[in-house]
Amino acid sequence: MSVTDPGDRSATRRRIYLVRHGAVEYFDAAGRPHVSQDVPLSSVGREQAAALAAALREVHIDRVVTSGLPRTMETAEIAVGERSVPVERHPALREIEPGKWKSTDPAMIAARLRGAFLGPMHRDRRFLEGETFGEFLDRVVPCFEQLVADDGWRRMLIVAHGGVNRAIVCRALELDLPAFGSLEQDTACLNVLDVDDAAQGADAAQDDGATRFIVRLLNYTAYDHAKHHIVRTTMEQLY
Repeated sequence: MSVTDPGDRSATRRRIYLVRHGAVEYFDAAGRPHVSQDVPLSSVGREQAAALAAALREVHIDRVVTSGLPRTMETAEIAVGERSVPVERHPALREIEPGKWKSTDPAMIAARLRGAFLGPMHRDRRFLEGETFGEFLDRVVPCFEQLVADDGWRRMLIVAHGGVNRAIVCRALELDLPAFGSLEQDTACLNVLDVDDAAQGADAAQDDGATRFIVRLLNYTAYDHAKHHIVRTTMEQLY
């Protein structure tokens, strides 16, 4: 069956390469936090992004989307390389926002960081005393769905953040918030999602109208294929 055959569903599928930004240094040598909105990639993060670029070398990318924060912009620019594709900024895809902590007790900080994605997950729960998960999903998911609804692209690269990627993968897999904490997203990881536009065509009579996704790859790290050196979660590494 040729790719032009109307019965070939793959001819109507578009592909999303969903990436988390490379590693950054959130704290200085004295342990003081950098402003998280402005922190750039570390040297390790740039190496991770270069490994990602090598993995995507033969991929034709015709749209590039980021949250607009420096760490996502820099990762995208390295991954795109010499392709002549503009890098877009979509602030709705910024990371879930923590609050300001008054406590400086190391034990309490450790417990909060390690437990940030553990326990009962619901829309009213706050992430580290900041944004609720409901508020977070209500800005990320509609932005993602608008990007998908625009069918002017075939291969789109989205470079975002760990929490954002979890929300998008949950949407693709039709999972609820309790699954959020089980979907790890390592730095500079790659997820591959296919948008099954054919589900809106020939099968529409049997479909509920929702966009269908095919999940091809989750949390692949080009710099460590078998996760041999990756043993801590994101929040454990942050601590």
